[in-house]
Amino acid sequence: MKRIQDSKTAVLVLTLTLVLPLAACHGGSNSPTAATNGSLTIQMKDAPTDELSAVTVFISSLQVKESGMPVKTVASNIGPINLMDLMTHPVQLVTAEVDPGDYEFVMVNLDPAQSSVTELGSQATLPLTIPSTEIKILGGFTVDPDHATTVTLDFMADKSLVQKDNGSWLLKPVIVMDNVGYD
Repeated sequence: MKRIQDSKTAVLVLTLTLVLPLAACHGGSNSPTAATNGSLTIQMKDAPTDELSAVTVFISSLQVKESGMPVKTVASNIGPINLMDLMTHPVQLVTAEVDPGDYEFVMVNLDPAQSSVTELGSQATLPLTIPSTEIKILGGFTVDPDHATTVTLDFMADKSLVQKDNGSWLLKPVIVMDNVGYD
């Protein structure tokens, strides 16, 4: 009988010896894991146009696409931006925390109902027709958790604007990824 008790004790000690270290390594299923994000700043600049004193585009959202992931909105309702104000210096549109990784593009979404042009001579403010409100700016960049990434978009108003025969204005957005910087 003593031999059976010694065997049961040995099995219990062996079981505890194997199970306790495993439980300690697990750390519990409810413990949160620390997520590391990267900082992404998107800014915009523009070159002048000779025919207009203001080109106001309303940016309704900015999105980015990480490789292998769905498109993610990083800012909504940014508001009206006068592209003529961007001739001297870029304007910061958003700084957001995003997942580190390689990104394929930035998408700028415009609201034509809130966009307009102001003609240089007459100072008349006219609506701006924008046939495509989603502008995908291709160009890869990397967001690193240890550095801030800044993407500068160049909105080329002089190449984007067309005055139609009836005097109205059409915007066919030409935006390029001008610079990617890492701090």
